[in-house]
Amino acid sequence: MSTTDEYHYSVSGVPAVETDHPGHTIAPDNVTVVFDDGEFRQLSISGQCVESPRVRVTRRFKKAKRVPEWAQQYLSLD
Repeated sequence: MSTTDEYHYSVSGVPAVETDHPGHTIAPDNVTVVFDDGEFRQLSISGQCVESPRVRVTRRFKKAKRVPEWAQQYLSLD
């Protein structure tokens, strides 16, 4: 039976992240990381859409190599 662990982090002052919609970016304020049996499964970055401040957006990364450089510190359980 696998064990799933989810970790939530508040972030500020980090670079904006592009969304899957061209021309839209996220001002990140939250990072969530999911591990299954100690292995990385998904990292989500959420925050306000820079172009539409009333809209909250989440971008999910399922491959560690696609995670923005500033967020890679959250990919390890160490």
